[in-house]
Amino acid sequence: MDDLLQQHRIASYECGADALMRPECFMHFCQEMAEHHAELNGLGYDWGMSHHLIWVETQGDIEIIRRPRWKEVVTLRTNTGKASPLQARRFVEMTDADGKVLARADLMWVLIDVDTRRPMPLKRVQLDLAQECPPLITTPFPTPEEGETMIAAEGVPVEPSEGETMGAAGGVPVEPSEGMSTDAAEGASEGVAAETSEGASTEPTEGASKGKPDEKSAGKSAGASAPQTEVCTLVASRRDVDFNGHINNGSYFIWVTDTLPDSLIPDGEPRRIRINFRRESRRGDLIRLEHTRRGRQTQHLLSCNGETRCEVCILWQ
Repeated sequence: MDDLLQQHRIASYECGADALMRPECFMHFCQEMAEHHAELNGLGYDWGMSHHLIWVETQGDIEIIRRPRWKEVVTLRTNTGKASPLQARRFVEMTDADGKVLARADLMWVLIDVDTRRPMPLKRVQLDLAQECPPLITTPFPTPEEGETMIAAEGVPVEPSEGETMGAAGGVPVEPSEGMSTDAAEGASEGVAAETSEGASTEPTEGASKGKPDEKSAGKSAGASAPQTEVCTLVASRRDVDFNGHINNGSYFIWVTDTLPDSLIPDGEPRRIRINFRRESRRGDLIRLEHTRRGRQTQHLLSCNGETRCEVCILWQ
């Protein structure tokens, strides 16, 4: 498949109070570019519906280098290729008028059966993505100790180990094999999650003061600050639902940043975002958000009725 290139002028409603594009808008651009490119190649939403299938994003690794300004014209580029028997990898890159990279994303997508809500192997629908799609972001996600300085984009590529898909911020996703249900795979994934939500409290953990962080936990040194955790809840609303009938991917990031307490926000802004989508959420679901700060990173576990729905890790710079 050929790359798809498309220009876009940053609109006022895509910007925050600083007149710069909100990070979640790049996620929305990625979704639109994915659908447009798939449609041009006969694999878009209409094709999927004719086979009772929908494309669903399962993982995302996003790097934001510079957020464009209101009215700035950017160029978006995307393509896709086979990543595994179940997954297609898609990259999206955004550049400015001088060709400098503003943001990039590596995304993993699967085909889901509309009726069973389970992933469909690509070969079962005679979908042959012969070309490989290497990731644009070739550096591993920094650990909290490494988060003080952003690792350069020209790092050494890190290949997933056997049984691992892109490497997860809050746990390693286990890919369902043929004959293995999504529930079973998710159960295996949750067994290696980095943190458990049991015992979490709405009060800051030891090392964090109420309302105002102390000098030691202010993120001046990634290795010196103890983890700080706070928990809140929200109800998935009507505006969060897309036409696939579930909560849109971009809403999870919005939920995270809207409910993240000021006391846990490091200086700077999101520069690297890792998202793992575990299960669908729907309107009316009571979502529990567990926010943890470790140095320059914030980690977020979103769950409902004890089931992990989404994991987000953000590096602030």
